[in-house]
Amino acid sequence: MNKKILEAYNDTKAYYCLDCGKCTSNCPVTKHYEDFSPRLLVKQATVGFDDEVIDTPQLWDCLTCNTCADRCQADVRFAEFIRAVRCEAVKTGNVGVCSHSGVLQGLMRFMTTPNLNPNKLFWLTDDLNVSKRGKVLLFTGCLPIFQTVFENIKANSLDILRASVKLMNHFGVNPVVTNQERCCGHDLLWTGDLDKFRQLAELNAKIFNDLQVETIVTVCPEGYYTLKKDYPKFLTNGSENGWGFKVLHITEFLADMIKSDVLSIPEDNPFKNSTVTYHDPCRLGRFMGIYDAPRKLLAAVPGLELIEMEHNKNRSLCCGVSSWTNCTDISRAIRAERLLEAQETGSDILVTACPKCQIHFKCYTENKFVQPQIKLQIEDIIVFLARAAGVIK
Repeated sequence: MNKKILEAYNDTKAYYCLDCGKCTSNCPVTKHYEDFSPRLLVKQATVGFDDEVIDTPQLWDCLTCNTCADRCQADVRFAEFIRAVRCEAVKTGNVGVCSHSGVLQGLMRFMTTPNLNPNKLFWLTDDLNVSKRGKVLLFTGCLPIFQTVFENIKANSLDILRASVKLMNHFGVNPVVTNQERCCGHDLLWTGDLDKFRQLAELNAKIFNDLQVETIVTVCPEGYYTLKKDYPKFLTNGSENGWGFKVLHITEFLADMIKSDVLSIPEDNPFKNSTVTYHDPCRLGRFMGIYDAPRKLLAAVPGLELIEMEHNKNRSLCCGVSSWTNCTDISRAIRAERLLEAQETGSDILVTACPKCQIHFKCYTENKFVQPQIKLQIEDIIVFLARAAGVIK
């Protein structure tokens, strides 16, 4: 067996596979594409068909949504196995099809330039209180880039950053923001570009250390997972204590603040008597187990009713796209399924805590030729909360 695949096989407990098929029967991709099977990919590796596993284009059909691992009784970490195999696959030329002409992957690789001085703080306005030094850093990630790339679908990614700062300011926190931070590298890692991911991780780690921050708050679940789990693994041999930074998703940070303070949301807020349904992002939910914090934030809005979808929390459906690759008819079918499920709740608004999920959903709903019957308003949870509190319009 290929040495790297053997390591992944052991590290992800793929050898525990019971061949029961629960992963495949619950896979959102398999539902729309019967030839795809997480179980068979692992089985091929088990019997020594390394070349077939490395060469198959099905590696890129996987959404790495972790539904399979969540259902697995043997604790096999399928998504991590797929990620490791992809790192070997790209060496042979087996790569996924980049969406948006590969511009996002190109920008991520460009950010590995050591002396780069990116202008990532152009969104700051005089009413936002931020610091150059302090204990808490707000990691802006790729949202300034998303604002430019997805302006046509009104993704409004910068509103998420402004709302985050405004709410942090409300609780007396003026977060550190820096022009020097780079993309977290999540998408490069999950599409097999391990070298470029390491470069980004090392550059970011140096920046965090130089700033002497203690807590890093992310607005993106993928950035959250990457900084909290992958950086310690690749930079400190798996020791989160050795990593030295506390990493929180913005919903965790604000939910903790609400425990000790009252978020002043007026009874007569813009969402009084509104109904919302909440979409659990894969990285925040199944990967990190963060289900309660976003719901606590929604519960803090007077007069708002949360109506859960049939598939919620660990059973949540994926938004259908992963790492800006393989945006296919299968992806769009999965997205349509999720949006229709949200609409069937009768809610006025679909709220999510992932900027990418919001982009994928809006990309679908803005195309009226594809799905004209979707009438839901789609909001990021932090923007939604800030509007409810009246700190942004």
